[in-house]
Amino acid sequence: MPKSNKIILLIIIYFIILNGPAFSIEDIRINDSIDSFKLGSHLEFFEDIQKNITIDEIRKEEFLKRFRQNDSETLSFFFTSSAYWVRFNLIKDLDNEREYLLELDNPLLSKAELYIADPSGKIEHSLIKLTDPFNSRKIAHRNFVFPVRLSRKGRYEFFMRIESDNLILLNPVLWTSRERFQGKAKNEHLLFGIFAGAIIIMVLYNLFFFISIKDSNYFYYIVLIFAIGFYQITLLGLSFEYIWPDWPLLDQRAAFFLLGTVLFSGVLFARDFLKVREFMPRYNAVFLLMLGISFIYTLASAVSHIKYLSFAGNLIPLIVIFAVFVPSINSIRVGYKPAGYFICALIVLSAGTLLLILRNFGVMPQNIFTEHTIQVSTIFSAALFSLALADRINLIMKEKDEAEAAVVKTRRSALESLEKTDKLKEQFILNISHDLREPLNEIIALAEEMINDPSLPAGNSISENLSGIMLSAKKFRNFLNNIIDYSKLNAGDLKLHLKAVDFYEVVNIVLFFSNDLAKNGSLELVNEADEDIPPVYVDENRIYLVMFNIIENAIRYGRPGKITVKAEKEGDFLKVFTEFKGSGHYEDMISLFNNSGAETNPNNMLMGLIISKKIIELHGGTIVFNSQEASKALFLFTLPIYRSEKIISANKIDPVKGYMNKFFSPESSGSDIPLDGKIK
Repeated sequence: MPKSNKIILLIIIYFIILNGPAFSIEDIRINDSIDSFKLGSHLEFFEDIQKNITIDEIRKEEFLKRFRQNDSETLSFFFTSSAYWVRFNLIKDLDNEREYLLELDNPLLSKAELYIADPSGKIEHSLIKLTDPFNSRKIAHRNFVFPVRLSRKGRYEFFMRIESDNLILLNPVLWTSRERFQGKAKNEHLLFGIFAGAIIIMVLYNLFFFISIKDSNYFYYIVLIFAIGFYQITLLGLSFEYIWPDWPLLDQRAAFFLLGTVLFSGVLFARDFLKVREFMPRYNAVFLLMLGISFIYTLASAVSHIKYLSFAGNLIPLIVIFAVFVPSINSIRVGYKPAGYFICALIVLSAGTLLLILRNFGVMPQNIFTEHTIQVSTIFSAALFSLALADRINLIMKEKDEAEAAVVKTRRSALESLEKTDKLKEQFILNISHDLREPLNEIIALAEEMINDPSLPAGNSISENLSGIMLSAKKFRNFLNNIIDYSKLNAGDLKLHLKAVDFYEVVNIVLFFSNDLAKNGSLELVNEADEDIPPVYVDENRIYLVMFNIIENAIRYGRPGKITVKAEKEGDFLKVFTEFKGSGHYEDMISLFNNSGAETNPNNMLMGLIISKKIIELHGGTIVFNSQEASKALFLFTLPIYRSEKIISANKIDPVKGYMNKFFSPESSGSDIPLDGKIK
């Protein structure tokens, strides 16, 4: 036989086989003791491209012979605009009336019609459309479920006409009783409830962290996980059953909108979490492209044809997952540890998504593994993403702690350097003060010697000038002593030499040497302290300094007026009142004295008062300065009373002469008296 004839013969045989009658399908014999029958391998199908064939036409021999045998448990058809006829035969042996349920486990079918021809040839018709409200269904279930009532024994022919803008995936099941179907539905809802509960827990748990730390990654994660969970619930038909049963058109579009939200939020989450702009700045353009595609798909879900949305919804996720894998691997390569959890979560989610897509394209069979693997992978990936976020926060906190430790170390070093500088400055001031005090002592001693020279006539201008020089030098020396004491107080090095001191004598001497200065300001100095007040246990030099500082400042602020000093015993302390009466405005001095910043940066006028306050506190006493009226102010301080039987007698020496010899001598090392004016 020529070669060309062989080819023609093969072609003829092929078309005979293609268009010839199909193998007769095996009838299904009902056994009521079994819960259900899986019909997948017992089905024949026919594609109605024009969608115009009626039930009467499809039962004719010319169409029956064109049906094809399904060779798997799942009946799957790729994206198509055709209608499909599916048939199978059922034999009932018992002559009784019984209800069965035929379940089509695809909640996204557009329309399903069921025709049942009983043994007598009578045909019953049922219809379920996705565009009808959920409450119009005879069996309230997420899937298309037809009630089938068989009243006599014999052979029944079943024809199903199916249309869908999505993929057609069917694994029809015939349930032998409503109770058995409801038991299965109850178990399904329990599993779906666990899935929904896990998603809600993840969302609420991470929402708490987002509210606490305001991290955008947690916001993107929450939107991503919520959208994935809602998307899965919508694909399962649960949203149409429980959330919007009266909005079938919304249900048709919701799954695609949620898928777009998943893609958009997922790309945002991956870009921020993996620090793409930091580790791979050039690759950021790819993420921007993915964001644009996801955003367009989300908008298109409201207007585009469902067939195109369904086809794109199976391809775009694969592209996005591949695009995210590249920076994930790079982040691990550069040592970004949280990316480890992220890529594990991405692998788990990708595996579930890939199995779902392969099932949708008919590569993988539809079974319990491929049907629910996406829900399982979603839960595990959500947990892994949450661990990745926690690891990222831990890394941020660790980096923050290290940065804060570095800042603290830097500040400590700066403070130590500043303290060292302050100590050098204070030491410099102390050295200068000590160096200046020695020539001042010599000037004072020389001036006193010249004043006491018998050959110098009394009352002449030379004597008065020498007195002015001596007092000015003493005042400057006392100012240097104030600086030294202030530095010692700040450094905590001021030591007190405590002993019993007659405070009445102290007041008399201070007022005596301040009298000329007070007269220049038309002020009267009055000592109203009791001569019998007990001695105080103090550092004598420092207490003289305190009293001179108080009186001098009172004179400076009180023109004209009266300054009164009182003292009384109160418990173990001597309470001293120094009252200023006059027209001076004491509010300024009170404000300076009570200002906390004055101690760290005092002016020349206030330095003496600050030193006095510190000295009183070092003795265990307190000092208060206030004003009730614009022309009246009060200094009140306390000093500890000497509790020994030894009492100093102020009558043994002339107090003024003794004070002059003690505190105006060139050898004096303590703080001297700040004076203004001349002493005659």
